Amino acid sequence: MAGDFEGNPFASEEGINPFADPAVTQVTEPPPSSGPDEYNPFAEGGKPAKKAEPELPRLPPPPTKSDIKAKNKAAKAAKPKKVEPPPAFVQAKDDKPPAYNSGAGPFANQEQSELEKREAEIAQRERDLQAREKNLERLGPILRENNFPPFPAFCPSPLKPCLYININVEVPPPERWKMWALLGLMIFTWVMLVLNVFISIVGAAVSSDGNRNEYLTTMGVSILYLVLFVPGTLFCWFLPVYHAYRKDSSLAYMWFFFVMLFQVLSYTLNGIGAPNLGACGFFNGAKLFGPDEDQKAAGAMFIIMGLLWIIAVPLAILLIILVHRYYRQSGGSLNRATEEAVTGAAKNKAVRGAVKSGVSAGVKASM
Repeated sequence: MAGDFEGNPFASEEGINPFADPAVTQVTEPPPSSGPDEYNPFAEGGKPAKKAEPELPRLPPPPTKSDIKAKNKAAKAAKPKKVEPPPAFVQAKDDKPPAYNSGAGPFANQEQSELEKREAEIAQRERDLQAREKNLERLGPILRENNFPPFPAFCPSPLKPCLYININVEVPPPERWKMWALLGLMIFTWVMLVLNVFISIVGAAVSSDGNRNEYLTTMGVSILYLVLFVPGTLFCWFLPVYHAYRKDSSLAYMWFFFVMLFQVLSYTLNGIGAPNLGACGFFNGAKLFGPDEDQKAAGAMFIIMGLLWIIAVPLAILLIILVHRYYRQSGGSLNRATEEAVTGAAKNKAVRGAVKSGVSAGVKASM
């Protein structure tokens, strides 16, 4: 062994390399290179495994005659679907959001129904006005002869008709009966004024000496009422409401409501029969009852007259409510009446002249 170590250390190592033994190198050397995919370490003798061949897809068997007949029958039974062409114009949907409703459910529905009802009434009223205008155009120009008050033809010159009133033509159809009722109330007022004068004369005639001056005053004031209120009822509230219906004037409606409130107050005071106020009613009629039969009869007439005045009160109030309801349904309001008043004043020549003179005077004073 000592001789072995004394050799050349740079000589070949085969003599001294224990791993150079052929028995060892046969085991440790790798198999011949045949690709990484073909090497199988578990194969016998380190030989490469055989490459797997891909399987070919199996073809379906050829169709038989029965299969062909079944396919033909199925093709005949199947109906082709009709393909409709797209529409030439597609209307866009209105995707507006629903209107906001802040009210509660039942209350909001009630308000909505009231609004729809009011709109329907306004539309019906407009249709009636259009129909009336067409009717007037179809009839052509009509000679508007005065027909009210309806005095007979044989009456002298002062007692002649001075107005033209035609309710069936100039008033909307739904409101004609109200206009006739107002006409009846006006005539009823005239009759009461005439009866008031007659009964006051009877009361002054049968009254005792102590109360005679009071009943004479009542008689004189009743005559003044007859002279003033007969034309007053015609021009102060009947004609305004007639023109309000005919021209749809909010200003005329407002004037009618204002005057009719005083008319209702007048009916009430006349029915009470306060002394020296010119009306026969309950109070001055009760004072006439005495031992004399004539005074009792006159007192009964005063009481009946007071009942007539009181009967007129609910009639007038009912007609005011009905007219006001139509006035509100037609869109009337205080603002509209104010606009009509301003427009009428602007069109008035006298008002324009007064305004012009006032402005010129103010300019001259400032200069």
